[in-house]
Amino acid sequence: MLWYPSARWLALSHLTLLQSWVPNWQYYFAFNPPAWSLSCEWFFYLAFPLLLVGLATGSLLRRVAVFVAFSAVWATAFAVYQFGPVDPARDYWR
Repeated sequence: MLWYPSARWLALSHLTLLQSWVPNWQYYFAFNPPAWSLSCEWFFYLAFPLLLVGLATGSLLRRVAVFVAFSAVWATAFAVYQFGPVDPARDYWR
């Protein structure tokens, strides 16, 4: 059991709703497994106003740049999820 993360960091990540931002399944489901979904929602609640302001104000070049930047972040996250070296199912059963 020495490979479990410290309970202090687990608690801090859950209290701040950042557990889904840590790429480790032990953080996702440590104290309250459904809170992982709340952590994802929290991220989108924080990101949406930035996206909205970036796409609604400024020149056309700025709007395109904001759209490309958010699309690149999304595509990178999707690629890491689909093709990344981490397999949550395999790590869960080790």
